[in-house]
Amino acid sequence: MIVNKSLLGIHIILHEAHGLLAGKIANEIAEVHRPIHWFETLIAVCEHDDRQLDFKEKDYLSKIGVPLDFTEETYTVEDVLKRMRRVLTSAEHKSSWVKLLISFHNEFIYDHMKDHSKKITAFFKAEEQERARLLKHYKITEHQARSYYEFLRFCDRLSLILCTDETPESNRQLEI
Repeated sequence: MIVNKSLLGIHIILHEAHGLLAGKIANEIAEVHRPIHWFETLIAVCEHDDRQLDFKEKDYLSKIGVPLDFTEETYTVEDVLKRMRRVLTSAEHKSSWVKLLISFHNEFIYDHMKDHSKKITAFFKAEEQERARLLKHYKITEHQARSYYEFLRFCDRLSLILCTDETPESNRQLEI
């Protein structure tokens, strides 16, 4: 979850709401710039972070009871594996295209853990094989698939900028 803390209090935006905003952003992109399999891509954009959290497993609170922003959360290798499997299973139930894009997103988020865990490395190696199978199915190259994923990342980043109120003042620029 995204937790904005201020003197006025705490403003919480759940992953699902952030994803919906990313989907609304994607839906405003001119048709000529949209990736293939548009409807499924839009679903992936909307749901790219859904089921990241499971409040039945954990309360996502600090030691003093304050909600944790996703950047403050600590997690174990087992937590991450469980999370990635949950997210990918849900995506696969929708479509293999959604799963392909979400697989790239998992890699983007958790790739840094490969250096510290053989289990994470093995998970991503299996995901690479699954993506290769899906690339053949869709008759596209990995480069093409990654460019479609970059569309998702663009919408994700813009949504995060808005949700975390990172919009700059005084005509300063962001990377978007």
